Amino acid sequence: SVVEGSDAQLSCNVKASESPSIHWVLPDGTKMKAPFKMENGRFSVLSSGQIVIRSVAYADAGVYHCIAQVRGDIDSMSYRILVQPPVIQPADSEITTVEKNAGEAILLPCSAVAIPEAQLSWILPSSHVLHDSSNSSHAYLLDNGTLLIPHGRISDSGYYRCVAINQQGSDQFAVKVTVNKKVSDRSSKRVKFKKHPWTSVKAQGQAI
Repeated sequence: SVVEGSDAQLSCNVKASESPSIHWVLPDGTKMKAPFKMENGRFSVLSSGQIVIRSVAYADAGVYHCIAQVRGDIDSMSYRILVQPPVIQPADSEITTVEKNAGEAILLPCSAVAIPEAQLSWILPSSHVLHDSSNSSHAYLLDNGTLLIPHGRISDSGYYRCVAINQQGSDQFAVKVTVNKKVSDRSSKRVKFKKHPWTSVKAQGQAI
């Protein structure tokens, strides 16, 4: 899952006794052999076999095939790229809502049943994409697909998207998170002074 306008990198990790010959097949059938760089510079394949796509557009969505060959042996891997809009505004009836106070942990569960197994990722309100190899210092994707933010901040408020994707297709849902300012546990009390006899002074005398 990639946000429109961001960059995408897909690795072609193969185990071989010697350096393999690697080429990629794009969704439109275009073939690129490593190393390779297109004239417009948006697509490039590094000598390591990794393909890099700059400023991803909706037209880049689809299945990418990496094919590695060592002599007569051939191995392949497939990735589906789903291009997401940077910002969403779903109807309230279509989303789950979570409300927390600042400082509290935010746990957003997400799971998927799919064959082949689906890869889970979360798109944060900042449009940053979190997956199993891109955890940040502030938010973490757990092994079961749950998004964990140990200490919620007001700036964490917004729409979160969980995306499940495999070679056959994709599915997703949105969660609206609201983080409120932490309220002090101490109840405010009005200060009231206790009256003492000497606090009230009355002048006494006789007019002349």
